[in-house]
Formats: sequence, C-alpha cells, structure tokens
Amino acid sequence: MMAALALWLGRAWGKVQGWAIVALALLAAVGAVFLKGRREGREHAQAQAQADNARRDIAARDETIQAGQERADVENDIAGRPAGDARQRLHDDWSRD
Repeated sequence: MMAALALWLGRAWGKVQGWAIVALALLAAVGAVFLKGRREGREHAQAQAQADNARRDIAARDETIQAGQERADVENDIAGRPAGDARQRLHDDWSRD
C-alpha cells in the first residue's frame, strides 16, 4: 500500500513539476514583456519631454527676436523724427491746456 502511494505521488509530482516549469516560463515571459513595455514607455516619455523643451526654446528664441525687432523699429522711428518732436507730442497729447 505504501509503495503504491509513493509511486502515485512520484507520478503526480512529475506531472506537477512539468506544469510548474511551464507556468514559471510563462510568468517569466509575461514579466519580460511587462518590463520591456515600461522601458519603452519611459524612453518615449523622455523623448516627448525633450521635444517639448525644444519647442519651448524655439518659441522663446522667436519671441526674443521679435522683441528685438520691435525695439529696433521704435528706435529707428524715434531717430527719424525731427528734434523737439517728442517734447511737442507730449505737450499736445498729455497737457491739460
């Protein structure tokens, strides 16, 4: 009786051992896919952040260039006016008389 039980347990353990190996292999494959997806997602997020930073830098540079151009236009406009024009315009536009 004991020998039959031992034989049956030995066969059962052989079957369970095979299924356990398959289950561990499947778990390892799922884990590998999960970790690969996380790594790719992190890399994508970093690339997106770098692209966003580059776009912001370009926009800031364009705004600086535009502000410089506007300043140059105002300075050229003022330089092209006759002497005393600014004082006269202030007097005409802002005085209460």
